[in-house]
Amino acid sequence: MEKMGFTLVAVSVFLAVASALVMLISVARVLSKAGQPGWAVIVPVYNVICLLRVARMPLWWLLLFLVPVVSIVPSVLLPLGIARRFGRGGGFAMGLLFVPVGFWPLLAFGGYVCDLDPVEDAGADGVEEGGAATEEDGDA
Repeated sequence: MEKMGFTLVAVSVFLAVASALVMLISVARVLSKAGQPGWAVIVPVYNVICLLRVARMPLWWLLLFLVPVVSIVPSVLLPLGIARRFGRGGGFAMGLLFVPVGFWPLLAFGGYVCDLDPVEDAGADGVEEGGAATEEDGDA
């Protein structure tokens, strides 16, 4: 009976280490595909900064990860931003969130390509950087 307990622990440790390696390699590959350094995955705070850049989210959201209950919001929206950046939808984002060992390798080693185009932000007044009014103004 004692040998069975040891075997169960050994198999559990093996699966945990294998899952961690798969995740490290997969997230590093996703970061590389998105133009960020892959090695950033092993640096504690810098990895979140790189993931925020990939998701095109403001860097101050890093602070939201430090607030206990509030951290749920960026934890859900970060995979959504990453999935959208690779041309995937909300269902794929939920896969990244709830089944990461399956979906991060799929994103990393599948044929998904990251949208590397720069973002053209419209200001709060509805005027783009070029100075042209957007369709929402009604005067255009």
